[in-house]
Parts: sequence; C-alpha cells; structure tokens
Amino acid sequence: MRVKLAQCQLGADTVIYASFGDATSLAAAYEGITEGVSVEGDAASCAEGPFEGAYRTPDGVEAGMVICQCGGPSLLLAWTDVSNLVLGVLAVADEPGFGALYERWLRVRLDAPAIAAASPSAGVPSGSAPVPRGSGGD
Repeated sequence: MRVKLAQCQLGADTVIYASFGDATSLAAAYEGITEGVSVEGDAASCAEGPFEGAYRTPDGVEAGMVICQCGGPSLLLAWTDVSNLVLGVLAVADEPGFGALYERWLRVRLDAPAIAAASPSAGVPSGSAPVPRGSGGD
C-alpha cells in the first residue's frame, strides 16, 4: 500500500492528510485509527461532543466518516474523504471545546471552499451535518 502524507501547522493545530490509492486501504486506515476507541455520550455531531458517524458535503452527499474525542490533553478529530481517498487528522493543542473543534475541521476539510460558499456567514453550514451511525449513514 502506497500512502502520500502531508502535515500542516495552523497556529497550534496540526493537520495530517494521508492520500490512499483505493477505498479499501482508506477504510482500513480509518478502522485502524478508530479500533478500540469508545465514543461515549449521545452527541449528534462533533460540534456537540464525542461522536462517530458519517458526514455529508454541503450539497447533501455522504462524504465519509468522522470521529472526534478527547485524546489526552487535547481534542482529536479524524475523518475520511471518500471522493478524494484521503484520511485527515486534526489535533488541537488548546482546549477549544467540541464546537470550536468542529469549526476548525470545517476550515481544513478538502471541501472547505464549498462549505464557505454554502454558508459564508454561518459557522456551521446546515448541509454538512453529520449522519450518526445507525441512521442510514453506514
């Protein structure tokens, strides 16, 4: 399996993008990250608290999976972008809360320009709402 990596620093935040050659490898990488991770609570999205589930693009197309949780002293969010065969990981050094973590994720996703166009003045575009597991998003 050949993987291309890019790491970016945005202030104190670190974003890692990994590009895969096929969807099977992408899914296996996501499963490797989330294996053994227990997401507790009843949050409907990463904006509300620990969450794992599918998410959608601003135009309503299911884009991949996302998981967010506390990862030690910081918050961590990982996601797949199935159309681009990319796995992303966002780690924040400060403690912004899940709402701010979600906002930061919207800015570093590969479809960030589409999100901004869909809702330039709102922080959380309604079209990019996650789909919780068991709600038809799996």
